[in-house]
Amino acid sequence: MKGFSTWDFHNPTYIQFGLDFPAGLSPHLEKVPTLYVTSPGSTKRGVTSKVEALFQANEIPYQVLDYATANPSFEDLKAISKKMGSFRPQLILAIGGGSVIDLAKILSYSLSSEAPSTEEILNLLIQGKTLPIVANIPFIASPTTAGTGSEVTPFATIWDMENKKKYSIATKNLHPQKALLFPELTISLPWDITVSTGLDALSQSLESVWNKNYTHLTAAIAESAIRLIFEALPILKKNPSDIKTRAQMLEASLLAGLCISKTRTAMAHAMSYPLTAHYGTPHGIACSFTLPDLWDYNLVVDDGRMLHLCKVLGFEAKDFSKKLANFLIELDFKTEFKKTIQTTESVLRLSGEMYAPGRSDNNLRSFDSSSLNTFIETATNRWI
Repeated sequence: MKGFSTWDFHNPTYIQFGLDFPAGLSPHLEKVPTLYVTSPGSTKRGVTSKVEALFQANEIPYQVLDYATANPSFEDLKAISKKMGSFRPQLILAIGGGSVIDLAKILSYSLSSEAPSTEEILNLLIQGKTLPIVANIPFIASPTTAGTGSEVTPFATIWDMENKKKYSIATKNLHPQKALLFPELTISLPWDITVSTGLDALSQSLESVWNKNYTHLTAAIAESAIRLIFEALPILKKNPSDIKTRAQMLEASLLAGLCISKTRTAMAHAMSYPLTAHYGTPHGIACSFTLPDLWDYNLVVDDGRMLHLCKVLGFEAKDFSKKLANFLIELDFKTEFKKTIQTTESVLRLSGEMYAPGRSDNNLRSFDSSSLNTFIETATNRWI
């Protein structure tokens, strides 16, 4: 019997970090029909006009899609298909937050000539079947929020809003071909989005540690991300225009994405999805309210990985949940949480939806229905 673990790690995305915008984008554009996916907010901030100027200067045929919503849905896909008409892109450029990049990933799949129809994709996901691999349309991702790390993951989230159900799409070739990171694009983020997306990155990093798919490589990446987040978020709360700290958070988000591209997420994310679907709780807030209690819950079965993390960060493992809670308090987490959640009972009502295979199963320590309800009550009471 081997006395060591075996593992693999593969991430095909080419990464350039710390570029100036828009000059750093120009060398990566091609003279092919390009679909530019972004958000109305980016258009209002003048980002879209700068990108369009590059397209025009390089004589690139393009179409702008600034339709992206906070949680892309199947209804959105149908509306987008009508909006695009006969335009058939050979490249997709996504500049925006995690939802924009998720939408671009889904479009890189669904707009392929080999892809099933939108209805067929939904039916396959409902049945729990794997989507067929197709020749995806190549795309470039540039995040404007520091949170999801979607620019380096092979996952995308799409919602069936009619049934309040979230689905994850994951195929082998869903990674962006390139991730171009421009810290200046994150500098205008308001605090509520800064904290929500930043805490998503923290959740991803911690979950990759208390994860059954953990490796020493993902642990080393997660440790760096957690340290950067602990340093950066309190500074940004006081000085949101600090470009050096914005870059630090963007790097932390990238590292968190690299972690979960291997491990996937675990119980914190599984418990978050119903809160977003039913109450509109921002994703990063929904997946962070459980973090202090998940630390204590998983520490019971720690094989040394959590102890090592604390050693690297300079904390005692038994006190780390208190550190996490105090960190969230410093960021006014309770205020953000109570914007959509006012009672513990409202969270407990959704407990039946909070065990999501593919996420929950990754958690280091398992839950049953009884322990899950007790856990949810304890975690929620902390913030109500």
